[in-house]
Amino acid sequence: MMTGKAHVLQIEEGQRDDASPPPDEADQTLSRAQASEYLRTRWGLSYARRTLVVYAVRGTGPEYFRIGARVAYRREALDAWAKSKVTAPGRKASDLKSIMEIENGNV
Repeated sequence: MMTGKAHVLQIEEGQRDDASPPPDEADQTLSRAQASEYLRTRWGLSYARRTLVVYAVRGTGPEYFRIGARVAYRREALDAWAKSKVTAPGRKASDLKSIMEIENGNV
């Protein structure tokens, strides 16, 4: 086992102790509170932590998983769910109705 400078140098040269690559930002998981904040800051969607709990019970929220007793979300799952909540841009109310009809296959 390496300690001190030798260990730091090994990591700096890209040789890790384990075979797994370093986690990038997309692979990091978020708690429900963090997911709520992420949806607000990234997408402008205001869903409280408690709302995400209700959506999880109903099966209508973003995909999540458990790590022991902790619930975790991946950013890509939150992004995919948020995209499903955001419509295409429009200039007037009738634009929104047309967009929704197209998306629902009612044209």
